[in-house]
Amino acid sequence: MSLDGICVGIISKPIGLKGLVKIHSYATSSSFFLKHNSFFLSSGEEIVLFNQKIKEKNEIVSNIKNYNDRNSVELLLLKKLFVLKNDLPKLQENEYYLDDLSNLIVFDKEKNKLGKVLSALDYGAGTFLDIRLENGKTATLPFRIESVLSVDIGKRFIVINEDFLLI
Repeated sequence: MSLDGICVGIISKPIGLKGLVKIHSYATSSSFFLKHNSFFLSSGEEIVLFNQKIKEKNEIVSNIKNYNDRNSVELLLLKKLFVLKNDLPKLQENEYYLDDLSNLIVFDKEKNKLGKVLSALDYGAGTFLDIRLENGKTATLPFRIESVLSVDIGKRFIVINEDFLLI
């Protein structure tokens, strides 16, 4: 099943014996998981959360419908949780979902093709792009106004200041 979804978190570990799990959120705010309860796995299987709570360090703990014990939730460990793009808020100008940045063609200021975005990752200290360069090497670029000059999601390209590439 092909879903037009955005990955918003991952089931990171079971808690106790009664099917409770910890979820690592990729959303801007952990409260996202309090407002939504229906998610999908990459396989297309629907996952319904209930009794969601935010604990210290913005960790989400929840039960999952039809997964009632530790053995059953262990089958879901490290599974990514997706929501349909249509269920997400509309973005403002110059805002992007990280998933939308993957596979963009990368150009420098002079419009020379440098490579392709492999992934966009937020490590907590900011977003970084992993870029496969034309020479086969991989480079990293901080996703900041100084290093990313323009993004065109519709035409699937990004223009960067190559001075900020970390090779």
